[in-house]
Amino acid sequence: MKYSLALPIIGIGFALHYASAIGVDEQPHQQQYPQPQQHHASSSSLRRSGSGRRASRARANDGVTCGVTKDGKTGKIRSRDLEEFPQWREEVGYWIGDLSFYEADGTPYERSSWNYPYDNYRGFITGNIAGGSYRQRNVFLYPPQTAEACANLNSTTGDGICGVNGNTRLFEADQSTNGSSCDGTIEGTFPAGFGTEFDTKTTLVGEDNALLYQVFYQGNLFQSQLTTLSGNGRRTRSAHGFNSFDPTNGKSIPTYCSFYRERRVDRDEFYATLNETRIEYGILDADFCTRNNLGVLLDGVVGGFDACTDHLDESLGLGDFGVFD
Repeated sequence: MKYSLALPIIGIGFALHYASAIGVDEQPHQQQYPQPQQHHASSSSLRRSGSGRRASRARANDGVTCGVTKDGKTGKIRSRDLEEFPQWREEVGYWIGDLSFYEADGTPYERSSWNYPYDNYRGFITGNIAGGSYRQRNVFLYPPQTAEACANLNSTTGDGICGVNGNTRLFEADQSTNGSSCDGTIEGTFPAGFGTEFDTKTTLVGEDNALLYQVFYQGNLFQSQLTTLSGNGRRTRSAHGFNSFDPTNGKSIPTYCSFYRERRVDRDEFYATLNETRIEYGILDADFCTRNNLGVLLDGVVGGFDACTDHLDESLGLGDFGVFD
């Protein structure tokens, strides 16, 4: 079924899972992002320097009104940096999530093409901002299938054994203000595979404590996700999916729902828990961070812990402000 493509959009992140927890812009506005750099991260938590916030306030009062050109006629329209908004500052960091994904009838999601449980799995997400850009990288870890389910369908993806070995998928998301946002709205495009792209848009809502991420396919709503930032390094995300591939008869019909409970941690705890989960789930090196959002093997990627850190640390290459210590 085509709407099984719902899976890559979550992560979203990712929705974030990019695509998580968020992610993606209209094709004409695609932006080049800096390549990841070498980082020597310590175990200390995320740095949010006061000097960075003071600099952003100075830019906000430099005599140029947001949305207006410098001389009122020509020149580049001013856009506000994401660091000026509390929600975007809160999105930065290392996040560990307990994830659940459900069918439209409320039962745990099931697909024969990815025979792993969806009632309780884990997500590891990095997010970062710089200027008008947001980047998210996700790794979702799935536990081994239950013995009961393996009795009905004895299959796995890769070389693992049903009921013994779990698996992983990688997700990513990049969005930008495109130099013309005054309210913190960002957009992007998400390549879902098979030549299909989705348009995405994230807007800030609530009392400086929530974000609404929506995904569209040819103008029809495909997913709507609310992220609630409840304080103390906690966030909760819930996404609702819709059948946008049949806009005549089914565009208003829900197809899935997610429930993600996430907490922000420091780098050491993040990667230690990732490794502990890999061991707990019995994930083979050949399946550890080697498959994309569709579960397809990535060319030239050698599985293992380094493959995961390489993917997740791509968020660190976005810029200086808010980058991890």
